[in-house]
Amino acid sequence: DVLIPGLNAAFQDVWQENKDLDLFAFSALDFEHGTNRKLPTGAYMQRRRSCSFVNGRFALIDGLSRKNFPVCAFLYIFRRSALNKKTPLRFLNILHEDVPFTAELFLRCQSTVVSEDIFYRRRVRPNSIMTTPAGAKNVTGYMIASGWWRDTANAATVNEARLFRREAQHFYALAMLYAGRACMPFQEVRSLVKVHIPEFLQVMRLDFALMHLSRRLAFEFIKARSFFG
Repeated sequence: DVLIPGLNAAFQDVWQENKDLDLFAFSALDFEHGTNRKLPTGAYMQRRRSCSFVNGRFALIDGLSRKNFPVCAFLYIFRRSALNKKTPLRFLNILHEDVPFTAELFLRCQSTVVSEDIFYRRRVRPNSIMTTPAGAKNVTGYMIASGWWRDTANAATVNEARLFRREAQHFYALAMLYAGRACMPFQEVRSLVKVHIPEFLQVMRLDFALMHLSRRLAFEFIKARSFFG
């Protein structure tokens, strides 16, 4: 991966204006290994606006409200002390580990600046984690991410909880999508749901069946369903 010239200068400018800064977040794009060709990059790496926030929680809620909260771990610079508030914050030993880590980091930070400027280029190459076929580890990672959002929603305000539960639904849908891609047996998927997000047991049989009929339609159906009310 490559840092784009200007990141350090932009960060220094923001930090000089706000010595209490806890977190500086920015955008990225993909490029193809070997050809250096720019690849299409979705909202998961590009922020749609630049803004300053009193704290990271407001930045998180703003991003979720806009359906634009990139979680990639290379998209921010943060104050180290944020890792050790109350309980230590560390990456879980799972795939998609940046989903719960990044959201929890934003919740821990105070003064936060978000920039839509692109300061990072992610290299896409064959045989990396992101380009290898989906498997049980992807499914487990997304289920754990879904469970984290569910647990966080239980301790949030009503408006925040609505957004957090939507994220829980989203990552459950991704878990089911990856299970379909990996052709995982029903009982194996059910066992994972039972361990990590048992709330979905009552609907997963239908979701599993739909996923094998049409993965894309099933994914959109699962995301749209208001399971949490």
